Amino acid sequence: MMLPLCASALLMLRRRWFWTGALLVAAGAFRQSAAINVLLVGLAVFWLEPRDRRWHAAQVLTSGLLAGLVVGAGLIAFTGSLSGFWRWTIGTLIGYASANWTPFYVWQRAKDSVVPFVVDMAVIWIAAIALATRWRTLSVEVRLMVAWLALAIVGSLAGGHLSWHYFIQAMGPLAVLAGLAFDRFQLSRTVTAAAVAGVVIPAAAWWLFDMTADPLTYDFSPPGPQHVAVASYIAAHTSPSDRVFVWGDWPALYVESDRAMASRFPGFLRGFDRGSSLPPNNWDTSPDVWPLLEADLGANPPVLIVDTSAADWSDFSMYPMKNYPALYGIVAFGYHRVATIEGVVIYARNG
Repeated sequence: MMLPLCASALLMLRRRWFWTGALLVAAGAFRQSAAINVLLVGLAVFWLEPRDRRWHAAQVLTSGLLAGLVVGAGLIAFTGSLSGFWRWTIGTLIGYASANWTPFYVWQRAKDSVVPFVVDMAVIWIAAIALATRWRTLSVEVRLMVAWLALAIVGSLAGGHLSWHYFIQAMGPLAVLAGLAFDRFQLSRTVTAAAVAGVVIPAAAWWLFDMTADPLTYDFSPPGPQHVAVASYIAAHTSPSDRVFVWGDWPALYVESDRAMASRFPGFLRGFDRGSSLPPNNWDTSPDVWPLLEADLGANPPVLIVDTSAADWSDFSMYPMKNYPALYGIVAFGYHRVATIEGVVIYARNG
């Protein structure tokens, strides 16, 4: 999302309105909350264009937005289904976002993410806010960057999912404003040293974490990551043309084993608080999912079915396959147990 979104903001400052709108649609294709920048570009037309040019600029901007939407709709219609897009993208998003605003969810995610996001980047926040407080002296272009940051924060929080990667939307304008602040402010050597340390230390700490911890489990301890052993088994007991099916929320196994999915669903109960006692009524376990899953597995019979719930990966032990008749029937009558790797049970197709 951020690459086309930042490009849209850059072209906005250059008053290239058609491509500003088209790239904004491209950003929204990756994450719908990018649409909040429509307010920003509307404000930019009002601020950057002289009175007699605003209507023309608005028309060009609108044509870019419409062109992006038409191209996107055409690609969806050509490669898939517009009705499916509406069901699984638009309808799903509404239900997913509404569930996220449960106070328990908000607090659980916020306590893990908000404080580190603010504290680790305190220097960046201080610099950006310090520049924003000088609103009256700022140029129109810099004011637009301040407005972008405000809207980006709203976009980051809109889904109620106050978690790490959802804050990425604010990183673009935050970095721009902080960079402008450091470029314009005269700082003493002591303050400069403190600012450098405030940027370098968290960056180095996260770099060390990223280089040493397992990227999927965040585990430091030996032996090697369990998912590597399971993926290695899948790769060793299938051919590149075979398909596999993973029950749980572990699509990484498809990637690590380099095997294609047997279903359109890369995981289940995604975005759901799987460790809770809440009933598993999620968008990807709704009643219309199971006929589609059966059809997929019938059309592309998986050579192996991998049950991660048996090992409680991603808190999935509360959702064994036997609780889902459509899936369990396929396993019970068409597959047999062949291995248990790190607690994960693997079934092979009969015959």
